[in-house]
Amino acid sequence: MSSESELIDKLEVHLSHLAMKWRSLHFQKELEDASKIVDQYHTTMDQLWSLGWDGGDLLPDSELPNELMPKYFLEYWQRKINN
Repeated sequence: MSSESELIDKLEVHLSHLAMKWRSLHFQKELEDASKIVDQYHTTMDQLWSLGWDGGDLLPDSELPNELMPKYFLEYWQRKINN
């Protein structure tokens, strides 16, 4: 496995952990901390995107609600669905 592939795997796992942490904080009404997790999630998604990753194998429990997902990610998948 290449180091880029390993990095992608590591970042995908990190997305999953961030999504889980966001759900926990949001449920507990710790909205300021949950907002910080969204920022971290976007930073991680940006890193993945820059590596050519498109989220095709992203599990639903690794995602945030659509309104919190990066706009470019949602637009990309909407185009893919419509084609």
